[in-house]
Amino acid sequence: MRITSSFCWKSHSNISYFLLLVIVLVLVSASACSEHSHDNSMETPVRSEALVVIPSDYDDSVPTPLLLLLHGLTDTAENIDDHFAYGAEAEAYGFIMIAPQGSQDSNGFQFWNATDECCNLSGKKVDDVAYLSSVIEEAKSNYTIDASRIYIVGHSNGGFMAYRMVCELQNTFAAVVSYAGASFSDPSQCAYPDAIHALHIHGDQDELVSYVGDGPFPGAEETIVRWANRAGCDGNTFDEGPKLDLDANTPGDETFTRLYNHNCSTTSDIQLWTITNGVHNITPSPSFTKSIFNWLNPKKIK
Repeated sequence: MRITSSFCWKSHSNISYFLLLVIVLVLVSASACSEHSHDNSMETPVRSEALVVIPSDYDDSVPTPLLLLLHGLTDTAENIDDHFAYGAEAEAYGFIMIAPQGSQDSNGFQFWNATDECCNLSGKKVDDVAYLSSVIEEAKSNYTIDASRIYIVGHSNGGFMAYRMVCELQNTFAAVVSYAGASFSDPSQCAYPDAIHALHIHGDQDELVSYVGDGPFPGAEETIVRWANRAGCDGNTFDEGPKLDLDANTPGDETFTRLYNHNCSTTSDIQLWTITNGVHNITPSPSFTKSIFNWLNPKKIK
């Protein structure tokens, strides 16, 4: 298959836990790709190849869900997949997964230009909303994507970017998951008018993005309450859900879940998962990513 858009693909062929379809790629270069912006004020960064996972049972006659996975600041698509094993679960659940790469800052670290607070530390003029939108459109042009089941998941800076994407792109995503991320300090900057399924995951001992919000961005509870309010729910009332085992370093089911489902004017599923003693980047339990896919799998766009 020939890829003609302004980003590059990299098949996940070096993992042994599942088989991938063979993808023939034509790349701009052997290791990087150039991005072109229609906005002359924006920079055109060079990005590493995106990581693409195609389930072994992919059938182009059947619409397939798409997961967009966003790494954190200084991280890479390969690292977030290796750490959390999203690719293995994408195979198990029959999702196409694309993990794009952020652009590089002046220190050579990859980042997403998500909000004023996170994490464009070098002041680069990068339009990551436009870039990630082009990734989705390219996926639609090359695969049979179920447009009602496009999901975005991010960690840290990627979690900030995931929220920005759903704030700015209406009727694109069925659900968003942010782990150790946050959103705009000013809620009016997220003018998303429609309901969406939202899951926020956060360790209560996060040393970088405070759980309680004692920094330049909202805390975990304020963040999810905003999504509950946008979904027409009572953000001040919630039910306790089942406890989960997400952190391999803490014995037992250490994660508390909150379900914001009171007086809702929509059918959105709004949840907060709080990892007791969880830090910014936990060692995930075998059920961490599976729990996310279990939550995502039935969700469809409103």
